Amino acid sequence: GKYNIRVNCISPGPIVTNQIKKQINKSKISKEEVIKIMSDRTVLKRVGQPEDVANAIYFLASNKASFITGANLVIDGGATIK
Repeated sequence: GKYNIRVNCISPGPIVTNQIKKQINKSKISKEEVIKIMSDRTVLKRVGQPEDVANAIYFLASNKASFITGANLVIDGGATIK
């Protein structure tokens, strides 16, 4: 407000990151099966990619989001509403 500082939050859901890939490699089920299980838990029927989160961060940091503050942007392919 007074100092023109905006504070927003990103809440990512199932995103395929290097850490997730490491966990998949340690599991007893195939990578494809893990991805299918994760995908089935979302409305969009896919897991997110790091770029999905990066694009949202880029937008919130841009002047195009200059009137957005106090928001929590959920990036989970609809997992929380399923």
